[in-house]
Amino acid sequence: MVDLHSARREYAGEPIPGDIDSPWPLFEQWFDQARQAERDGALIEPAAMTVVTVDADGQPSARVLLLKAFDAERGEHGSFDFYSHATSRKGIALEHNPRIALLLYWPALNRQVRIEGTVTTQPAAEAEAYWHERPKASQVAAVVSHQSHPRDSRASLEAEFAAATAEYADREVPCPPDWRGYRVSPHRFEFWQGLPGRLHDRVACTLQPDEAWFSERLDP
Repeated sequence: MVDLHSARREYAGEPIPGDIDSPWPLFEQWFDQARQAERDGALIEPAAMTVVTVDADGQPSARVLLLKAFDAERGEHGSFDFYSHATSRKGIALEHNPRIALLLYWPALNRQVRIEGTVTTQPAAEAEAYWHERPKASQVAAVVSHQSHPRDSRASLEAEFAAATAEYADREVPCPPDWRGYRVSPHRFEFWQGLPGRLHDRVACTLQPDEAWFSERLDP
């Protein structure tokens, strides 16, 4: 057994402001501060987020992906974008159940943001436009990888990657037909700020039937 009962550290920060009419200004502020912490060398990958899906059998599954865009003005309630393959485990789960949860955690700032919402797919032209912005090596890797599917050996994957790299050395890598841009429309945010003595601060913002956001402080 690995005993972690005594593994702890103290948290520091400031309480979350009490009056929140919309979660978006606070999210944007926190994300900007996370990016600044990255520039200062205090954390890496501020856009890394845990993405949770539930498949047709009710089995939850979580993995870390990169948030690629967010926009408070897009759609009715704002949106978050990420990309993947429709034939991956997450893609198949989202086909059956479009409900999703996202989690961004920034340990250097003692902060996390939980987001719940529903997923739609981007227009194909938008997803393909992002595909062509990706580095060629990333494109080739996505073409040869049948994401989430069994592979007989690492060597066979590397051999396919080498062959595809040579094949596309002097030409464009086509966008795979199963490449998707996923767009999350949020209906709930929860902001968590770590504070001394584990007396953390939590504020939830939930979308109401009248399309207004309702915020409330939660006990830690």
